[in-house]
Amino acid sequence: MVNRTRGFMLNGHLQISPPLTVKGGDFEDPQLKTKLGFGGGIQVGYGITSLIMPYINLDVSKQDSDVDGLEGDFGVSHVELGARFNFQQGGAVVPYANVGVGARGLGADVDVGEGMQELRLTGGHVVVGGGVQYFFKRKLAFDAGVQVGFGKFDKLEFDGDEVDVEGSDNVVSSRIKLGLSWFPQAR
Repeated sequence: MVNRTRGFMLNGHLQISPPLTVKGGDFEDPQLKTKLGFGGGIQVGYGITSLIMPYINLDVSKQDSDVDGLEGDFGVSHVELGARFNFQQGGAVVPYANVGVGARGLGADVDVGEGMQELRLTGGHVVVGGGVQYFFKRKLAFDAGVQVGFGKFDKLEFDGDEVDVEGSDNVVSSRIKLGLSWFPQAR
């Protein structure tokens, strides 16, 4: 029997990140908005069985500002700990679903009339997603998936000072990922 998804897994991916909007709480006016962006990341997992794989995911995207009077780019980062559930074994195509928790950040260098200053928002989120892997070699697979995170931003750091803020409304951050997964212990 082919057992492709047990043991260590290393994934590198490129991603498309749709726009996101931070509003509500202390973010009523002005809202923070980004445009479509691109980025990449890595995911490391370990298949306990061929069906269940705990993982850690790290990625970042660059997204232009969509706020009037605020020029430049935002960096949007995600750090997640989760589990991937594989649905089919034995064939070259392995669909999966995943769920996890993590932290995300939205940062930029902004000019508010006093020179460039660092702005960073952070908060926790829950992520759900799914995708499919296509094994073109025993130990290598193309991996295409979608991740959707739900959560609030509740910490603001501006020019080195960190403050708690009244949390934003739920902010959805989604990512469309395309990459390669390597399973060195695949049999």
